[in-house]
Amino acid sequence: MVSSDIVKKFRYGSAPELSVGSTEPGYVRSASDVPILYPRRLLLQQSVSLVGIGAIAALGGSLLGCGGGGSPVGSTSTVTASINPAEVQGTGLTLTNSLAKDVAPGAGGTYNVVASGQAQVVFVRDAAGKLRGAGVSSGHGGSLTIDAESSTLAVLMATPGIGNADPKIWASNKSAVLALAEFLPAVAAVRASLSGGATFADALATPAVIDAISACVQAYANTRSRKSFAVLAGSPRYESKISVSDAKDPTPIISISNSSWRYVRIVRRTSNTNGATVAVEQLNSALGGATGLSIGSILSGTVAGQGEMIDVGTDFNAYSKAEYIFQSIGLQSSQPMPDGVDIQDQTAILKSIILYAFFPVVDAVMGIKAAGQTFASMVDKVYSAVSGSVNLNSIHAATTTAELAKAILDVVVSLIGIAVTFTVFSAAQWMTPAAEATMGALLLASALCLCPANFLVVAHSWSSLPSRHILTVTATGTTGVTIS
Repeated sequence: MVSSDIVKKFRYGSAPELSVGSTEPGYVRSASDVPILYPRRLLLQQSVSLVGIGAIAALGGSLLGCGGGGSPVGSTSTVTASINPAEVQGTGLTLTNSLAKDVAPGAGGTYNVVASGQAQVVFVRDAAGKLRGAGVSSGHGGSLTIDAESSTLAVLMATPGIGNADPKIWASNKSAVLALAEFLPAVAAVRASLSGGATFADALATPAVIDAISACVQAYANTRSRKSFAVLAGSPRYESKISVSDAKDPTPIISISNSSWRYVRIVRRTSNTNGATVAVEQLNSALGGATGLSIGSILSGTVAGQGEMIDVGTDFNAYSKAEYIFQSIGLQSSQPMPDGVDIQDQTAILKSIILYAFFPVVDAVMGIKAAGQTFASMVDKVYSAVSGSVNLNSIHAATTTAELAKAILDVVVSLIGIAVTFTVFSAAQWMTPAAEATMGALLLASALCLCPANFLVVAHSWSSLPSRHILTVTATGTTGVTIS
């Protein structure tokens, strides 16, 4: 048992508040700050060839009948939906979700759609297969009107920190969104575009819609941050911590934990009294971070777990100091790297994006009934499948929150466009081949309907953190060690 004789936590400085219209760097101020249309679609075209689309279709599938431990969507429900033709236009409109493909209207023009027992996005497609709108089924069945308001809510459902497949949590978050003064302007912007005949993807690429939805996301974060929203960097959740088993032992067991909403790389550098390096060793390429009760509760809910490891390799009889260097995604000023330590944070960054940005989008589309730790257990598998195919240059080049949000978007779109990603879910029996084309088409569609605003909350959280920091254990002679 590791005691708490001596503990050192790394706490971060206070983060700037999200502010609509701020002139400070790092905020989304206007459409010109978020140049998404061409780069996003070009990226998708490059990532998903016709062959790639076919491969995703072949690897995707229904969530029903998963065998083994049963279906991750749990129970199902039937949604009776209607479409407002004045706001969602097009011919041959059908409804599609992860469990039902191209459901046509029945008598009276209503659609009876099988849906997950969890909250999930339902898409409207026209005869040409283009998205025209969307809504969110509650997980309890009932009625659903698909219009500009429901389409706006669907965008927010795919926003990490807001969307949640848990029906009760989504109902609470939805109520908070509906109460925002910025929500109705966002709906009005979406309505103006959709009612003019635009597809859903085109509507979400217009400057007015981008600005309005960004303002809505910012307002939500501002409203919730001091209550349940873990976006303030000074929160105890944003910390790395090391402790020693016995402060008087020159060969102590050192425990390391990470309760931030990101993975961190950990390197130990030991040095002698004159500062010369004795050894540099990577202890962990990506120590996991905090997990929520569900994937939808990341950033905004109770921390259900944290990353932990033990270092038993220290011997202060052989050197006088051990520096523990933590590296990950972050934009704040960082401490200089000690002699001999390289910057190799790609693994921690990509795993952070997989868990905290990509999986919430998948969850919004699929409506999965699974604990946050269950998603975390899938990260290594997805990482192994995609690590050689994802470019993180835009992440490293980002210098503001807005740039980071767009960079995260680019990586998420890349992940959606990599067919092999979905073999992991299939192997874990989260998908079956029953409705193969549906899942691939839905996730490709969701990629076209994402914008940087979807990742503004997670980008703000990460931009308030340093990309690297150091905790140091120093020998004090006969009195043992201290941590600084």
